[in-house]
Amino acid sequence: MRGWIRYRWLPMLLITLYLAACSRAELVYENADWLIYRWAAGLVDATSDQRDAWRERFDVLLDEHRQRLLPEVVALIGVAEDEVERGLTEQSLDCLFDRTDALYRDHAALAIPLAVGILSEITPVQIDHLAEEFEERNNNYVEDYLDEDLEARAEARSERYLERVERWTG
Repeated sequence: MRGWIRYRWLPMLLITLYLAACSRAELVYENADWLIYRWAAGLVDATSDQRDAWRERFDVLLDEHRQRLLPEVVALIGVAEDEVERGLTEQSLDCLFDRTDALYRDHAALAIPLAVGILSEITPVQIDHLAEEFEERNNNYVEDYLDEDLEARAEARSERYLERVERWTG
């Protein structure tokens, strides 16, 4: 049985998800294809020809997301809101966690074919660039998230969540 301590962050996440309907989140979502496309092109240092070829693929991916997965995300937010209003229990948190995990897998399954296609087209120099990007990001993650002092790590995590919620809510 999962303990409540594991889910201390979930109420903040649920509030953030509920607030996802705000105009800021809509702005980000409406531009998600462009943002994801630019992020991926930057990771591999894509050429202009590659960017042009990939653009339509990202548009198709987001269209499929809107049709297939977005309704599930919205439904999960509704369920989470209802559970918060009723009072969260360990069982309801387990159910929400399991459904969120399944949605993550569904999103990955949607994105994998696009990622495989892009990665199969990059050059050895771009592979090296991607490896350097990942190494830099991993080093940053270790520095930012893996403090050996567990109390300091928990405090930093709480501060990050609060900052993120404040960023979205003002």
